[in-house]
Amino acid sequence: MGGRVNLNGARISDCTFGPGNRFSVSNQTLTGTTQLQSGGPQMLFLDPGGAARTVKLWASPKIGEFLWIINTADAAEVITVQDSAGVALSPACTPTQNEMVLLVYTGATLGWRQFVGLGA
Repeated sequence: MGGRVNLNGARISDCTFGPGNRFSVSNQTLTGTTQLQSGGPQMLFLDPGGAARTVKLWASPKIGEFLWIINTADAAEVITVQDSAGVALSPACTPTQNEMVLLVYTGATLGWRQFVGLGA
């Protein structure tokens, strides 16, 4: 077996996993509707900032692109995830306080698929 097998203590940054997935991190307090951009961070720690908030995904995603959203609210505040046009995902994607969601784009037929409530 060639190559490196053990990377203890290594820091990997700006590497691509699959179609454009960089797996970078962002920590934000939201103040209104947030439009995500293609190529942006894929692990989002989002505090709704005292109210329910909407997060819109980017237009023209590629199959295999993924995104983690962790709702870090300090109270019962929901984040509603929509497509780039502002249409709710089906089924609805609404992580509440202390929940997280993994979203994966599966193509035009099924669109974004999600696991909601992980870690709740």
